[in-house]
Amino acid sequence: MRNRRIIATTPVKCLLIPNFWLTQHNRANIWDRVKSFLNSKYPSNKELLQKYVENKKWAGYKRDYVNELMKNGRQIPLDTKLYDVPYSIRINAISTD
Repeated sequence: MRNRRIIATTPVKCLLIPNFWLTQHNRANIWDRVKSFLNSKYPSNKELLQKYVENKKWAGYKRDYVNELMKNGRQIPLDTKLYDVPYSIRINAISTD
């Protein structure tokens, strides 16, 4: 878990245990299993960087595409009808008015 940050929404207390103590009291190899699970669950720094670069490229492409559409004068149609809203939401809106 080097170079990792975990953010919690509630107060957290941490217990720091030396690694040599864990290896001495490692019954049923549980700590190695926990370690391998956490390593497989959270992406590596390289994977995080790759996803960040992909997201930045997608955001740039999307922004450029929208700007190109708007520059050419193409209007995006707004053809939403009342019947596109689910019936249960319409009933709730009528009853609260």
